[in-house]
Amino acid sequence: MSVHTPTTHAGRKRESSVWDYFKYSSIEDTSKCLVLMIREGDNTYSRPTICGVELKGKNSTNLKTHLNSCHKEVFEEKGLTASYMGISACFYNTSAKEAQHVFINLHRISHPHTGEVIAKCIEHTLTTWDITEEKVLLIVTDNGANIVKAIKILAQSGKVCEATEKAVEYAENSEDEPDDSDASSTDQGSDTAEEDLFQDADLSKYTRMPCLAHTLQLTLKDAFKHPSTGNVISRARSLVNTVRKSSVATEKMISKCGKTLIKDCVTRWNSTLNMMKRLLETKIVLNQVLDELGIDTLLTSDWSKLEQLVKLFEPFSVHTDQLQTDSQSLSEVVPCLLNLEAHLQSSVISKPLDQIMLKSLCERFACLLNPQAADFDATPAAACLMDPTVAFALFTTEMESLMKAARSCVLQHAAHYSSPSVSQQQKSSVNPQCPTSASAEGTVLKRYKFLASKVGAELTPTSGNTTGNAGSAHTELSTYISN
Repeated sequence: MSVHTPTTHAGRKRESSVWDYFKYSSIEDTSKCLVLMIREGDNTYSRPTICGVELKGKNSTNLKTHLNSCHKEVFEEKGLTASYMGISACFYNTSAKEAQHVFINLHRISHPHTGEVIAKCIEHTLTTWDITEEKVLLIVTDNGANIVKAIKILAQSGKVCEATEKAVEYAENSEDEPDDSDASSTDQGSDTAEEDLFQDADLSKYTRMPCLAHTLQLTLKDAFKHPSTGNVISRARSLVNTVRKSSVATEKMISKCGKTLIKDCVTRWNSTLNMMKRLLETKIVLNQVLDELGIDTLLTSDWSKLEQLVKLFEPFSVHTDQLQTDSQSLSEVVPCLLNLEAHLQSSVISKPLDQIMLKSLCERFACLLNPQAADFDATPAAACLMDPTVAFALFTTEMESLMKAARSCVLQHAAHYSSPSVSQQQKSSVNPQCPTSASAEGTVLKRYKFLASKVGAELTPTSGNTTGNAGSAHTELSTYISN
C-alpha cells in the first residue's frame, strides 16, 4: 500500500501549498489541476480520474478559487484532518514486455479504521478494475494490525477460484497416473514426497507479504533501543539541533566546507544514518566551528561509536533503497535478507548489538525464510530459485529446507497455471538454461558480498533429480537446477 501525493516539477520554487494540486507548464503558460476525483457511494467516477482543468497563468489566487469552487474537500481540509489509503498494482505488461507499477485507487477512510473497512476498500478496488482472485499473487502492506486483519478477512471470505480447483484436480490426477520411468525406488520416493508437498500446499488467494522497507526499519528500531546505541545517537542528535539552531554556526559550516548538519526524522531510520554520516564527514570542520563558538563537541568514544554504527547500518541502508524501488524484482528479496543475516553473523563491530539485530531480523522475516513458521510463504524463495542470477543463495546445506519449499512452490504454480493445450511433445522440447554471463554473476556477487563469502565452496549446486516423465515440471525444474 502506498499513498501518492501530486507534485510539481516546473518553474521556480513555489511556497504556496496550492502547488500540491497543480502543475505549471511554462511552454503553454497554463496550470493543470491534478486533484484526483473520487466519489464513494453514488460515484460519478468509477475509477480515480484527475480533474485536468487547465487555468491560464500561475496566479495562486485563481488556482485557490478553482479549488474552492470545484474541490471544497481539498481546499477546506488542511493538516491531518482526513485519512486516505492508496492502492497500487505491480504486474508484468506482456505488450510492453516490462514490469510496471501503477496507482489504481485512493480511498478516503473515515474513523474507525478497522480491518473490515479496509477490506471493503480493497475489495471495491479489485472489483472496479476487474482484478480477479487468480490474478493476485501477493498483497504487500505495512505491519499495522488493521491492515493485517483486512487481508485475513479477504483470505477467509470463502472464495475459491476455478483455477485453484483445477490445480488441485490436476495434482490429484497426476498422482494416480502410473510411473513409466525406470527410476530407482529411492528416486521415486523422493519425487512422491515432493509431489505431496506441492499438492497439499495452500492455494488460497490474498496472501499477505509485509513491506520489506517497513519491517527492516523495525529491525533497526530494535537496535536503536539498545542503551549503548540509543545514548550516543541521542547525544549526536542534541549536537545537531544545537548547531542548526545557531545561524552563526550554520553559516560558518557552509563557508568552510559547503555543508551543514542533517537533522533526522524518527519515522525514517535512514535519516538517522544520514545524520551520523554527515557528522563524521564534517567532523574536522565541525569541531573547529564548535571550538570558535565555545560549544562542547562529542566525546572521543562517541565519535568512535558513530563510526562503528555507520559500518553496521550501511548494508541495511543499501538494501532498503534496493527493496523499495519500483524496478525491484521479487527474486531479490531472499538474497537481500540472507546477505544482511550473513553481515550480522560475520560482524565483529559490536557483538551484543549484532546479536540483537540478528534475532530481530530472523524473527520478523521468519514468514519468508523459515519454512517451519506458521505464516511462511514460499513465493519469494520460489522467485529466487527461478532467477539464475541469484539462485545461488539457496544452494547451501543451511538453506536445504528453504530450497525444498521453493521447489514445491514452483511445482504448485506449474500445476496451477499449466495449459492443457500444450502438447507433451512441445513440453519435451523445452531445454531450460541459465543464461548468465560471468560478468553478470560477478556483479551479483559484489552486491551480496557477505552472503557470497558465507556460501563459499557451497556455491555450486548438486545435480538435480532428473527422473520422471519427459517434459514434466519435475524434470524441467531439475534440469534447470542442474544447469
